[in-house]
Amino acid sequence: MLFEESGIIAAYGKERTYTVIGAAVIKNGLHKRPVLVLFIIQVILILACVLQIAVVNGNLLDILFCFMMDPNLDFDQDLADKSTACDVRNNVWATLLGWPGNLSLVIGDSVVVWRAWTLWEHHTGVQWMLVIFGICNGVANIVANLYSSISDITDPTIRMVLQKFYLILSLVLNILATMLIAYKIWLVLWNLKLKHRNINGPFKSNKTFVKDPRVTHANWKYSSWVDLTRLDFVQ
Repeated sequence: MLFEESGIIAAYGKERTYTVIGAAVIKNGLHKRPVLVLFIIQVILILACVLQIAVVNGNLLDILFCFMMDPNLDFDQDLADKSTACDVRNNVWATLLGWPGNLSLVIGDSVVVWRAWTLWEHHTGVQWMLVIFGICNGVANIVANLYSSISDITDPTIRMVLQKFYLILSLVLNILATMLIAYKIWLVLWNLKLKHRNINGPFKSNKTFVKDPRVTHANWKYSSWVDLTRLDFVQ
């Protein structure tokens, strides 16, 4: 089995595992809207993987039929040459093969962007940056797929450049969104730590607060971070 087909089947197994985990989570009573949205997205992803596997199997069956039934192929021709000749004739399958996989990539990138966008709901600049990167990522994916689908005028060099550009853009988007999520979590934990320190500060024996410079400094840092991030602890 080819490396590409093995990767597709592995992706199907991964998406199926995630779907089973999501179904178990919903069954246990977590019926919140974000959980349901992510579960629906996961179902779409596994359907895309199923479609991709169906296209792969259709392509392999078509090549096998071409081997056995095509009168234009030389019986003594090398097996690799026969496979190449059949692949050239089956451009429809090759075109269909790219769309489900790229759809899964776009949806997966959108989920990461959505998570970061939700955490930074009080920061319009960060949200717009994520939206712009997400739109550029989707447009690059569509352009690369459309160009690859037009087999008559496709230049292999341009096709490779478009695919690499999309993959690099997707990688940058994922890194950016993940860093924003990690930074926001760090801010939440830091502010909660300061809040806990302020509530459980040192006491005198008569239950009055000690005027400790460390507590004053912690109060100042806590207020500064809250003013800087406008963090809402209810999130």
